[in-house]
Amino acid sequence: MNQIKRGNRPLTLQERVEIMVRAERKENDMQIAEAMKLSVAVVRKWRRKARDDGRDGLLTCIGRPRSGPLGHSAEELRDAIKGWRNGHPVGEQARCGLS
Repeated sequence: MNQIKRGNRPLTLQERVEIMVRAERKENDMQIAEAMKLSVAVVRKWRRKARDDGRDGLLTCIGRPRSGPLGHSAEELRDAIKGWRNGHPVGEQARCGLS
């Protein structure tokens, strides 16, 4: 099998589009991975994003998502979490038996 060239660098948009184009040509994940010297997992990830969201799915958004399930939690849930945190010492307090 060919050596994977990617390392830890993110794929470029051009590489992600190439994965999508090859998938549209009915190449399977292994064929794409070998041709582009990528892992099958990386190919599968971007192929799935292209399938689910089209070309827009190939764009990356760096950083924290704008919203998420905890960003819109009910006030009662936030209060319960804060209460639980306050009742459980952390760090140095927990190690020394202080609260």
